[in-house]
Amino acid sequence: MTWRDLVSEPQMFALPWLGGRQLALGARRWHLDGELPPEHGWYLFDIGGGRRATFDSRRVRPHPIPIVPLAGTVRGIAIGDRFVPDDAAVPVNEDDLVAHCETVHLIDSMVQPFQAVLAARLYEGGPLVYDSPAMPEIASQALQQAFEDGRRDISAVQSVTPALDLAFRLLWKQRDDAERRRIEIDRLERLAELERAGGTAVGRRRLAVEDFERAARAALAAGGAEYLSHQQGARPTEMVVRFRTMHERFECVVDARSFAIVDAGICLVDNRTGRRWDKELSLESLPSVVREALENGVLHRFRYA
Repeated sequence: MTWRDLVSEPQMFALPWLGGRQLALGARRWHLDGELPPEHGWYLFDIGGGRRATFDSRRVRPHPIPIVPLAGTVRGIAIGDRFVPDDAAVPVNEDDLVAHCETVHLIDSMVQPFQAVLAARLYEGGPLVYDSPAMPEIASQALQQAFEDGRRDISAVQSVTPALDLAFRLLWKQRDDAERRRIEIDRLERLAELERAGGTAVGRRRLAVEDFERAARAALAAGGAEYLSHQQGARPTEMVVRFRTMHERFECVVDARSFAIVDAGICLVDNRTGRRWDKELSLESLPSVVREALENGVLHRFRYA
């Protein structure tokens, strides 16, 4: 069979379209003029006898047709639109799983995980395009059941080829990655909600549990100061916060959840009563006290940023 067997009628070729204005079949190439197809898929194209082709929206072929493997047909395992070739080896590093696979285009929606399929290239070095189902692997159904049951250990499953093993690990990696993305999206949504509430003291303290830096920035900004950095304090519940106000740097120690001042870094002792005012302040109110002390020329530091 040659490319001429793909001709549906005189000068009409059925070809897969994967985007762009270039069509290819074996050594032949065409530039696609005019309207483009609405989405990736199999379509009929008018070939004018030269190097130009056109798409006719009235002549859409909605389903795949058998492919002439001009650059070879390969057999493998389908995991979504990922293709694990039969000769694939399981990598030592899980992060390399994807590198041992290839995208297979126009995969049939009825193809299930671990199903053996044939894919083809219409020209040398071209992308893989789904061809047809292949003879199923003996272990495919057992692996599908193991995955559905949440089992990662398949050592007891018989007849698991390296390609099936890689496909099984890849499917778990896809699920794990999706779960991590879901958790991260949930976290970012929570942060966004807390940041919207960051204009209040209560909102900033809720935010501190999720993201201390963002909460500290908001608290200091509310007090008219600029956040610089923070680090863990001497106790697990404390944070050392550095900030700038009136063009000078300061450092204080705060409770990581309540933002109550543990050590203001400046002298806040009432000389008449001996009372310390540190714990009467918060990260929001400390900058104004610092500015007042600077303006009155009575600032005495204990900590230096």
